[in-house]
Amino acid sequence: MKNNISIFIIIIIFCFLSSCSEDTEYHFVVKNETNYKLDVVGLDWGSGPNKISVEPNSVLTDVKLKYSGGFEIEPAALCVGVETYSDSNSIYTNTYGIATGRDGLSGNDTIIFTIDPEPYYESDIFKIEIRH
Repeated sequence: MKNNISIFIIIIIFCFLSSCSEDTEYHFVVKNETNYKLDVVGLDWGSGPNKISVEPNSVLTDVKLKYSGGFEIEPAALCVGVETYSDSNSIYTNTYGIATGRDGLSGNDTIIFTIDPEPYYESDIFKIEIRH
């Protein structure tokens, strides 16, 4: 009988934790302070294709990103990266980006792309900064 009660309590706790869901919409300003067109910029929680494009030296004022999640042991990470960028001559590929915890975001943050004067990787020319 004690085993049945324990199993029942575990099932109730599991159902409670899995039913906790949170839908939050985050708003970002995205600034491209470079002379490159950012053809494909990925903004996601590591699970979905949220792609935007940003013209050279321009600002997108209301980029929305929705987070739908349930119970978390650790907050989901926002992944930001330039996948492809171009100038008037060529299209380039970039394979690096940044990740930051969702708990550090205010909901109205600014993502700024600049040229990194001392890149860690030769093919990673962008410095990505998130200001709160």
